[in-house]
Amino acid sequence: MIAGQVFLGDMLYATMLHYQPAKIQAAEGFWEKESQSPAPYYRIIFPDQEKQRNLFALGVPYRGSIWLTHSLDGRFAGLKNTPPDRQPEMGMVFYGFHVMYGLAITMFGLGCASPWLRWQRRLFTTRWFLRALVIMTPSGILTTIAGWDLAETGRQPWVIYGILRTADAISPVPAGAMLSSLIAIACIYTLFISGFPFFTCRIIRRGPQAGPAEAEGSGLLKPALTSRVMDNPAVAAAEE
Repeated sequence: MIAGQVFLGDMLYATMLHYQPAKIQAAEGFWEKESQSPAPYYRIIFPDQEKQRNLFALGVPYRGSIWLTHSLDGRFAGLKNTPPDRQPEMGMVFYGFHVMYGLAITMFGLGCASPWLRWQRRLFTTRWFLRALVIMTPSGILTTIAGWDLAETGRQPWVIYGILRTADAISPVPAGAMLSSLIAIACIYTLFISGFPFFTCRIIRRGPQAGPAEAEGSGLLKPALTSRVMDNPAVAAAEE
């Protein structure tokens, strides 16, 4: 699945370059009307939006031309091709894209390593792979958030690209109502998010020996969450 996502992402990237060029120009970190040749592929930048330049940029030589133009000496258009009042904030777009892209490639690499280790019969005994899987546990949600950040900040200052500006689409909702809604949502999500590691840690501390030999199916959620089942599933299974 991740291989298909990488392939579709590359196709979508080319489509966005045609319809929303400013988003891609900001994602790549280039300011000039036309990049140098060969163009580097930036990994770290400190952009200065006001002066339309990078205070610092660290990249891989030649890779920008190879990746973006499929040639060794190709050039790439920068964000100065878009009028300043129609430009997104380069820093947010750049790092949103690179976090999404970096995590996606890492997941792809682990996905490629797993069948090889399986064929070598080392899938469940290779420590670096198992540790990498644990570290990459939140990668899915982080990649999703980074991609959302890229999509939303990259199309600014437009709600409907090239048609309706964000400033013209603001609803006349009082600031107090917006703040109270935000606080309520934050509290609810904090409750759910804090509950997950609490119950997960309880199960981990209990260890696999305290659980039943086989998981039994149940159509009801309430019995499964009772304190009797959560604290001692072996007793609950015996009582059934």
